[in-house]
Amino acid sequence: MVKSLLKIFLSKIRRFIADKNNRELESKKFIEEIINKVSLKNDNYLKDGFKVYSQNDEDGLIESIFEDIGIKNRFFIEIGIGNGVENNTHYLLLKDWKGVWIDSNAAVIKKLKKQINNYDSLNLKCAKITPQNINQTINEYRKAKNNENFVIPENLDFLSIDIDSFDIFCIKELNIIKPRLICIEYNAKFPPPTKLSIEQSKNFLWKYDDYFGSSLSFLVEEMEKKQYKLISTNISGSNAFFTKSDLYPLCKTNGQSIKNIYMPPNYNLYDYNVTHNPTNKFLINKLKK
Repeated sequence: MVKSLLKIFLSKIRRFIADKNNRELESKKFIEEIINKVSLKNDNYLKDGFKVYSQNDEDGLIESIFEDIGIKNRFFIEIGIGNGVENNTHYLLLKDWKGVWIDSNAAVIKKLKKQINNYDSLNLKCAKITPQNINQTINEYRKAKNNENFVIPENLDFLSIDIDSFDIFCIKELNIIKPRLICIEYNAKFPPPTKLSIEQSKNFLWKYDDYFGSSLSFLVEEMEKKQYKLISTNISGSNAFFTKSDLYPLCKTNGQSIKNIYMPPNYNLYDYNVTHNPTNKFLINKLKK
């Protein structure tokens, strides 16, 4: 009886593993199909996308964009770092960048501070970023008190913001720095030319429904007011990349319309279990003092 139950259990495990592998395989095939289809029309950054520690393919997009616009100071700020493992700048730290991680999750920041104590490369800040405090919060790190050599350049290379709410309104108010490349989450449910955004609210809390962020057309309109141009989205339809207008001619998507660059929601493309779960152990080793 015990052997029989064990055989049934092992059979179920094998089916689960097979199904997981099938989901991963199908996702990779679909990603390839999307890239091939889009690349037939125009040159793009999607074909360069890959995942190391980003949530989706953002690591590859960021690398490819900087191959076009160049790297000046290897400095970033990321607002909304998730669990501190899967985000848009973890991989940059492994490539000898430095910067600031800001997140409202006190437990995550507290844990990271215990694991990482290298203020030459990474500063950690627990804060809920709003349009009202974004400049003040960043200004605190323009010259960090604990390290006089840790200075945020005005024209830092990269800013990423993903706070599932009024991201664009924070960027609208941002004037203390002028990042060369900005990544902003967008709501891909609404294709161009639809212009929609959530209302500003100090107490906004995303309820894991479709009411979050802003449509891509809304972002483009607001970012152009700040002299930034849309150059890419990522394949899952989660993030949009904008570069300063003077760098726009260097980008392979220079002159392409928002309709060419927009990606619809493909949120499940990278939503499969992997054999080797991502950790921040390499990062801890690298930044160990």
